[in-house]
Amino acid sequence: MCDPPYVSKEDVKRLYESYGIEEQRLYKLGAQHANCSLFCCKAGQGQFKMMLDKMPKHFAFHEAEEQALRDYLGKPVSILKRKVNGKTVPYTLRELRERV
Repeated sequence: MCDPPYVSKEDVKRLYESYGIEEQRLYKLGAQHANCSLFCCKAGQGQFKMMLDKMPKHFAFHEAEEQALRDYLGKPVSILKRKVNGKTVPYTLRELRERV
């Protein structure tokens, strides 16, 4: 897909359909890509909210793992971040869940 001739996601979807291959479950849920089961270091708050809404047990697992890492390191690390008064700060999955 990276080299000419370029192939779009729509082209791939049509190709799969022509062979009777069903669309992946994550795409059916609304994911932009089907990598990492929605848990990706490049994912934003929207993707994690989708995980919370559509795969709550999966979200709970990652929330617990994030907290275990925070406890182990003794540092306020998180997969997400947000801006507060113009400053970027960690934003935990727990905080996202509680805010939603």
